[in-house]
Amino acid sequence: MSRDDYTPRGLSDPESHLDLAGQRQRPHFDAGTGSEPVAPSPNQQGRHVTLNTTLEVDMLRHKLRTLENLVERYGISSRIPSLSEAEEARALQYRCECLEAACKQQSK
Repeated sequence: MSRDDYTPRGLSDPESHLDLAGQRQRPHFDAGTGSEPVAPSPNQQGRHVTLNTTLEVDMLRHKLRTLENLVERYGISSRIPSLSEAEEARALQYRCECLEAACKQQSK
């Protein structure tokens, strides 16, 4: 399998990276021994793989908590790069949209 098989297809297909991430989540193992990684079979290649977003979110939350604890433990919070104004504006806008949606749902 070439390196291009694992690179996102670009902005024309914004969710294509999700399929590839799902394929990379778990290595394929030989059924005989269970210990030797093998390449996907030809009938598995090109098959749509659904990303388990609930699991991904749980893992990312765990990763975030772990990293925050490490940063606090080692006192390196001053070395964390801050968001640019544009990135901060996007993050704030997204959070506002989430809160607005919650308010709209509550008022129904």
